[in-house]
Amino acid sequence: MKKRILLIVIVLSILLTVPSVVSAGSGVSVLDEGVELAFPDRIIFYLEAQSTVDIVDARLHYQVSRLNYAKVTSEGWPDFVPAERIETSWVW
Repeated sequence: MKKRILLIVIVLSILLTVPSVVSAGSGVSVLDEGVELAFPDRIIFYLEAQSTVDIVDARLHYQVSRLNYAKVTSEGWPDFVPAERIETSWVW
């Protein structure tokens, strides 16, 4: 029971610390973004964006809330075909 409560607290901490999507560069518009929780198997981050030029790079930056001495930011690289409009997701 204690392990289950701890796991729920960890997942909620992750969801509360995930930064929102930030548009990089001029002309990039985020059409849709979000997180889908499939507890306890996975967390799915998704993004739909468009630009006036091909989008060639998208990264998810996230932090897990835990006790440590240094702030650690991790990255996820979703797969997608470069285009002016992309839909992609990354599974943790």
